[in-house]
Amino acid sequence: MRFCLFGLLQRLDFCHGLGFFQGCGFLRFWGAKGCRSRFLAIASLRATLRPMIPKVLALACIGFVVVMTLQANQKALPPLAVWVTTLPMGDTVGHFLSMGMLSFLTQWAWGAPVIFDRGKGGRSWEIPNLSLVVLVLVTLEELSQGMIPSRTLSWSDWIADVVGIGLGGWYALALNHRHPKTPD
Repeated sequence: MRFCLFGLLQRLDFCHGLGFFQGCGFLRFWGAKGCRSRFLAIASLRATLRPMIPKVLALACIGFVVVMTLQANQKALPPLAVWVTTLPMGDTVGHFLSMGMLSFLTQWAWGAPVIFDRGKGGRSWEIPNLSLVVLVLVTLEELSQGMIPSRTLSWSDWIADVVGIGLGGWYALALNHRHPKTPD
């Protein structure tokens, strides 16, 4: 008996002679001869794709925030977003979660913190630089709502954005310290 792919697929030697799964190439792909090379190829592909996951998630979140902002400007929000805004504090919680996730994902994917050192004996501070970029862009977007007739400027939304951005950036810094990235 031969084992293939950590024993997940076992096949008896006589299966080839029976024509079992022969037309689809199942046994040829999972056969014991090439199993190790296929496993190494899959592991190599996984190692190649793994660093891309935070970047893909960050780009998806950026796209989500941009689309939601444009739809809100045109008063064409999807039904789920309209329902969330009808909940008590739903709009504010939505701002907190979306901007926190945006800050976390951008800082996790691309950010290296800016370190401010207060000198000898002083404490150094790490500032999530991409979270600051998100903060500036969100502040400009919130201020622009005062000039768009279909939108209203809300300081509670801006405060929720700031708190979400701060917590998201801080958590990304903590995650990057716990699991440092290897250079791309």
